[in-house]
Amino acid sequence: MASSQQDRIFAIVHQAWERLPVESIGSSIHCWKLRGGGGETWRVRIEPGGVLASTRGLPAECFVTVLEGKLRLQLFGNEVELPAGHVADVPPNVPFSLRLGARSAATLLLGFCDRLDEPVPLEAL
Repeated sequence: MASSQQDRIFAIVHQAWERLPVESIGSSIHCWKLRGGGGETWRVRIEPGGVLASTRGLPAECFVTVLEGKLRLQLFGNEVELPAGHVADVPPNVPFSLRLGARSAATLLLGFCDRLDEPVPLEAL
């Protein structure tokens, strides 16, 4: 096992994500969407300078799972730091933002309890 893999708390090893079409939100946020069952999951890569936000909130409950890097979640007027391995629950219809908590990129999963209508109300700030 390579040392970079040993440093991770957990990783997604299935290569199916790379086969999915990438959707870019701005120039520094890249998303891969997987739908199945009653919900959907997004793998998101935030590059330095990127901020992912939903100024209207999302129509479904969302779980933010940080795979790599460190993020800051702003929710209900509070800012919480989320290092790799941490999970946050974002209620439906509540505005929030995710920004990098370090100078390097971060990878996260957005797990939605329901399928979302298109277009998904996520934006780059």
